[in-house]
Amino acid sequence: MIWEGQILDGRHREKACAEEGVKPAYVTLAQSVDPWEYAVSANLMRRHLSKQERAALVVRAMKESGRLSELAEIGKAAKRKGKAIPSAQNEQKVKRSLAAKEVAKKAEVSAMTAERALAAERGHKD
Repeated sequence: MIWEGQILDGRHREKACAEEGVKPAYVTLAQSVDPWEYAVSANLMRRHLSKQERAALVVRAMKESGRLSELAEIGKAAKRKGKAIPSAQNEQKVKRSLAAKEVAKKAEVSAMTAERALAAERGHKD
């Protein structure tokens, strides 16, 4: 699978083709598919990763694709539907909860493992 000239999936196949002198066949990732999401979904479960590593990988993919920022905006909107504007602390809880649920689902880990991965990412602010 190719995206903007980069191999997202199949680099070992490409190497094997080169060693055997065979021209590899490539498939281009559809524009509607996020490359980070694809790479994670294609590789997450076939790699020998711990639950923590899977969760950290999903968090990184969500950060790189902008999904964590989207969830932050969704969290703000959800909390503001009521009459009172929530405190910043409550807003943060909603954002973390939404993100943790999505990470847990994608990485197939517990919510607690997802929350730890998110906390670790917050500690690494690039």
